[in-house]
Amino acid sequence: MEPLICHSLWGYAGDLEGAIQRARCHGFDGIEANLQHPVFSGLEPGAIQAVLQQAGLALIVELVTGGDYVPALERGPGQQLAELEQLLAEAQALRPLRISVITGSDSWPLERQHRFLERAVRLAAGSAAPVSFETHRSRSLFNPWMIGTVLEEHPQLRLTADLSHW
Repeated sequence: MEPLICHSLWGYAGDLEGAIQRARCHGFDGIEANLQHPVFSGLEPGAIQAVLQQAGLALIVELVTGGDYVPALERGPGQQLAELEQLLAEAQALRPLRISVITGSDSWPLERQHRFLERAVRLAAGSAAPVSFETHRSRSLFNPWMIGTVLEEHPQLRLTADLSHW
C-alpha cells in the first residue's frame, strides 16, 4: 500500500468544503483534524463521511483529553481515560482511516504513567480504526529519552511522532 499524505487542519479557520478544496488543490490524500475542529461543527458524521468520500479524501481524527493541548493539571488519569473512551466512541462515527490521541500528563509519576498507558492502550484496542498515541509536550509521551522504556513496558503502544514537540 502506498503511503498517504494528509493535510493537517491545525490553524485552519475555514469550513469543511474549503479544507477539502485546499487538500485536493495541493495533492493531499486526506485531511487530519481534531474531533472538536470547527470544520465539523453542526455537521452529522454521515454528512462528513459522504463529503470526504465524494472528494476521494481520507480522514485522520485527532483526539485530545485533559481539556486542551496542554492538559489541565486537575484532570487526572481517571477523568482523562473517561474522556478518551467517550472521544473514541464519537470518532468511530466518522469512520476515520486512523485516530491519533494526545493524552496523559508529564506531571504524573512514572508508575502512574504506566498504569494510565496500559488502560489507554486497552481502550484503543477496542477501536475499529487503528489508534496511535502522539508524542507531545506536556503529555505522557513527552520525553524522547524515555520512549524506549515506555515502549518496552507497553509493546502494543503505537506512536504518532510529532517531532516538533520533542
